Amino acid sequence: MISKFLHCTRKYAKRLAFLSISTLLILLSINHNTRQNLEEQLAEEDNWIEHLCPKYTHRDTSSDLKLEWIDPTNDTIFFTETSCGKRFYGRQACVVETAARHHPDKIIQLMLTSPTINQSDPIYEALLKLPNVKMSWLDLSSLYAFEPLKTWHLNRRWLMAEDRVSIFVSDSARVELLRRYGGTYLDLDVLVLRPLPAHSNFIGRLDPNQLNGAVMSFRPHHHYITSIVNTLPKVHDPFKCCTIGPDLLTKQLHALCPDNFTLPKSTHVDAFESCTDVTVYPSPAFYPIYWLPGPDYIQSIVVMGKGLGEKFMNETKAYTLHLYNSLSQKDVIYLGGDSILETIAKAYCPNVYKVLLTHHWAL
Repeated sequence: MISKFLHCTRKYAKRLAFLSISTLLILLSINHNTRQNLEEQLAEEDNWIEHLCPKYTHRDTSSDLKLEWIDPTNDTIFFTETSCGKRFYGRQACVVETAARHHPDKIIQLMLTSPTINQSDPIYEALLKLPNVKMSWLDLSSLYAFEPLKTWHLNRRWLMAEDRVSIFVSDSARVELLRRYGGTYLDLDVLVLRPLPAHSNFIGRLDPNQLNGAVMSFRPHHHYITSIVNTLPKVHDPFKCCTIGPDLLTKQLHALCPDNFTLPKSTHVDAFESCTDVTVYPSPAFYPIYWLPGPDYIQSIVVMGKGLGEKFMNETKAYTLHLYNSLSQKDVIYLGGDSILETIAKAYCPNVYKVLLTHHWAL
């Protein structure tokens, strides 16, 4: 009787074990398929090019040079181009060349949201003659591969205001690149006038009330930049211009050091400030010409016939000159004058300047 009972028990135990293993295999298969389907769905959802660069999908790119995502390093000076423009303009190219010529021992990386470029464009050819200039694809899938910006990116909140889309991508891309890789970031409207500070962890004031992110240098995973990236999805307002740009940079540093970093500034206009290991350069260091519109401010960069170019070059001690593209882009100049912009171009971006002269293009 006992023997029969044990035989039945072993029989049912085997069946139970078989059912358990079968159930486990089915669950693992379901889980694998679910995960695979989710990954495929996310990959499909992250087709960001058609959202950020809708015109790109209608272009013939068969003869273009294909770009790849390349990780920058903590010794790289990098630019990001987020407007998906069909061509690269002379003023932007001049900016890149000024950085390259003042830093011949550093890689100057130009990261473009367009995955291809027209390799026969004379502007590109002029830049690629510089051995330290590299071009790469600013692939948003790779850039925003980690939280907290991964979900923010996939939710496409940066698409909600069409006229600010490229600005939102630019503001978020620079801080995420600095957080992950470190290095030095420059806007594509920042002419470099002399070698940038050799140390890291610095930013500059725009005016007494605000920092600006057009010139920044930080080590990877710096606590200040990390705090900005962590806060960015919470404060981003797609219907306001600067919530994840200068406003966020300023508020986060003030929150970190309310006594050292004053808001608004209460120290002398030429005084340096510090917050933990962050150096805050005064506005004349990176923004020597004030951003307000007018011939005495930002439009002074294109004024000809008054010798302003030579005067500026002789007197300035600035590292850079920010052109505030949104305010100055319509103020193009045809070459042959003595403006501040052309004087700088002759001296510090001769390759691009020569191309513009040859083709009778404006700067």
